[in-house]
Amino acid sequence: MSVSKARSNKVDMSEYDRAAVIDRFVPLVEALRRSDELQRAGVAVIDLDAPTLARTIGSLRDLQRTLCTTPEQGVRLPVDVFADTAINGGAHCILEAALLFKHARRWRTFGFDQPTRADAHRELLAAIRNALRDQQRFVEPRITFARTVPESEVAELSALAVAHGCKIV
Repeated sequence: MSVSKARSNKVDMSEYDRAAVIDRFVPLVEALRRSDELQRAGVAVIDLDAPTLARTIGSLRDLQRTLCTTPEQGVRLPVDVFADTAINGGAHCILEAALLFKHARRWRTFGFDQPTRADAHRELLAAIRNALRDQQRFVEPRITFARTVPESEVAELSALAVAHGCKIV
């Protein structure tokens, strides 16, 4: 008889230290260094490197898991957005938005492990969602109800859907 263990939702940060994963972030280093938006904002990008970018993406995934436990705390981004390491892909957009946010806050580090920054980190995640939305990398789920669904159920289901970040159309 086998005993099944509950799966942990925690992000395995050792995955982001693997050479194959780090290699996927190498092209993003130069892309972020050449970013017009980061240059206009005066973000220091000279020290960017692939291992740091990979760990930042892993930390942001874990931060989202930790801070967005209820719909009111924010809609969670799908994993594939973080995994898209193409130039102008999801990870590129996420990192650019995160670097802009960090610069605007005058943070030397993101401080992902600092509980006192939880509210600011929620704002960071919201800024990332907005940037992804602006670049059409993340679209909120849209729901429509059939005419056969009773009006009383539509109201109840609509409230639940909106609480989970969906749009009613």
